[in-house]
Amino acid sequence: MLLALGCKQHSVVCNNVQAIERWCRTEDGFTGIKDVYSVPPQHDDVQQSFFLAETLKYLYLLFSADDVVPLDRWVLNTEAHPLPILRTSAVDTGVRSPAVAVV
Repeated sequence: MLLALGCKQHSVVCNNVQAIERWCRTEDGFTGIKDVYSVPPQHDDVQQSFFLAETLKYLYLLFSADDVVPLDRWVLNTEAHPLPILRTSAVDTGVRSPAVAVV
């Protein structure tokens, strides 16, 4: 998916990944930062659940092949959960789910 964004966005995402690794990585996982303007940063010693559930999922999707979640058949909610797009003419997504987006 990242290739579709273009070179500028690719660079921004790569810089963000490197910053997370450099400043938030600890021996036991990843942590938040109390003040982003202080160097070195003071960690808050908490790994938020959304970091694994959302941030890393979005990064995985950005660096994965386009066919992992084809965006012409799926929409992602704010928590990166894929929901099938149902068109008025029935399109088979191959997945049966009670949560659907209708276009």
